[in-house]
This record gives sequence, C-alpha cells and structure tokens, in this order.
Amino acid sequence: MEKMPVLWCIGCGDIGSGVGTALGAKNWEVIGVRRHPQAASFSQLAVDVINAPNDLRKLPSPDYVLYTLTPSERSEGAYTAAYDQAVQSVLSLLPATLKRFFLVSSTSVYPQQNGEWVDEQSPVAHSGFAARALLAGEQHALNGALPASVIRLSGIYGPGRDWLVRRAKADTPVVKEPPKWTNRIHRDDAVGFLVHLLERVEQGQEVEPLYLATDSHPATEWEVMSFLHQQLGLPDPRIATAEADPKMNKRLRNTQMLASGYTLRYPSFQQGYASPTPSLNTPPAVLQNSPPKSSSQN
Repeated sequence: MEKMPVLWCIGCGDIGSGVGTALGAKNWEVIGVRRHPQAASFSQLAVDVINAPNDLRKLPSPDYVLYTLTPSERSEGAYTAAYDQAVQSVLSLLPATLKRFFLVSSTSVYPQQNGEWVDEQSPVAHSGFAARALLAGEQHALNGALPASVIRLSGIYGPGRDWLVRRAKADTPVVKEPPKWTNRIHRDDAVGFLVHLLERVEQGQEVEPLYLATDSHPATEWEVMSFLHQQLGLPDPRIATAEADPKMNKRLRNTQMLASGYTLRYPSFQQGYASPTPSLNTPPAVLQNSPPKSSSQN
C-alpha cells in the first residue's frame, strides 16, 4: 500500500485545522500540534512548541510541516518566542528528508503607506517588534538547509472574523478622503491556497520560496464599509477625518499566487461578504478597542 504523506500542522488553529481537515479527507496523515488539542477530524497532540519543542521528537517523522503558530499576546516577547525562537527550534528538529516547510507570515511586514502597489519583491521593514519577529522567522526558514516557502497572508476575513461587520453595526466613522487602501483574503482561500501548495509539492511540481496571498481586489476602506452598510441595510457610513496608519494604505498584488495555478474562490470582498455567513446576521456587538490580528486589512 502506498504510504501517504505525513503533515504536521503546528499551531493548529482555524487555518491549520482547515488545511488538516482538507488533506485528511484526501488520506494524508495529519497531526495537529497545539498546546491544548481540540476535537477534529484528524489527530491532534499536545505539544508546547515554544517551551518544550523537543517533545516533537515523539511524533511520526513528517514529510511536510505547516507552521501557523501565532503569539499568545501582542508583545515583543510573545512575538519573538513564536516567530523567531520557535521557528528556529522546530527547524532544528526536522529530518533532512523533509519535502518542504511552510511558514505562514503576514503582509504587515510591508511598510508602504501611500497607496503603492506591493508584491514579493517590494522592500520590507524591520521597524516594530512584530515585523522584526516575523522577518526573523522567515529568514530562519528561507536560509536554512531544508526546502521552505513563506506565505504572507493579508487580513483574513470570513465566518468568525466579523470585526468590520461590527464596525458597520456600531456606525463607526470611516475615512473617505484621501483614499485608504486595504487588502484581505477570505479564510477559505487562505486554507485553499495552502492546500494547493502542499499538493503541488507532493505531485512533484515547483513552488516559490515566497508568496503574497491576498485576493484580487484591493479596496479603499470607504468602499468596503459602504458595501457592508448596504448589505446590512444601514445608512451610508459617517465620514471620519483621515489618520495615519503605517500598517494600511497599500495595494497588494497576487500575481505570483495566481501563477501557481490557484483559483480564488472569492476574488473580491464583495463576493466573500455576499456569501452566506453568520457574521452578517449577528446582532450588533460592542466594538472592541482594536481588531483581532486575523481581522487586520494589511
């Protein structure tokens, strides 16, 4: 009987679990690695990758590793532990026979904020502890001895990620002029693209060392929020005074992502938000002071 590939999903949250579920259904042997395992359609084991990475030695040897671990909090120590130190520790424990290591990173490493178009070749910035930690983890992966790819995801939206919907329901003022460009990728496309890359390698096809993963329609904050107000049957957003935000106001280009052969399920936010999701039907919620990391629109 043909041996099926073994995949470790490290930091097996929503994205990792989605990938594990999809590949497990195709008879891959998927092992979810997280501090507190949850019920899933594939095996999940309790390993504290940050504090006890050597426990990974107890697992079956992997053919692939998908690293989606996120920091426990937004602090320099937590980011350094998750992206710099833990990535380095995990890589040191992997077999030389590993087919590929996939690291999920973020487009927040791009500093552009004047509406520029950005792709894989655009300059990154090491300013800020989050970007420094992310880029350190990327360098550990890309400069190591094992085959590796880094996937920089833009802001993830979809079921369970309803920060913008709550902003609309709370009637939060929105910047209209000057245009404030935002970018995003639907949760299903984030999962789908990672599955696509893993399957490409398993089929003996080439993949790039770096991908920028986002949908095909950068949009201004006003455009997105006006659409959500309309979908929710609300009046147009109130207009806010523009404020500088170094993490926003750039346009991300997904040419290399699409060149890999992946077809977006939701090429634009209109398609993603118009699809049936619980988020558009939930009652108004108290707006949090800041969005969760996965909801940013970098």
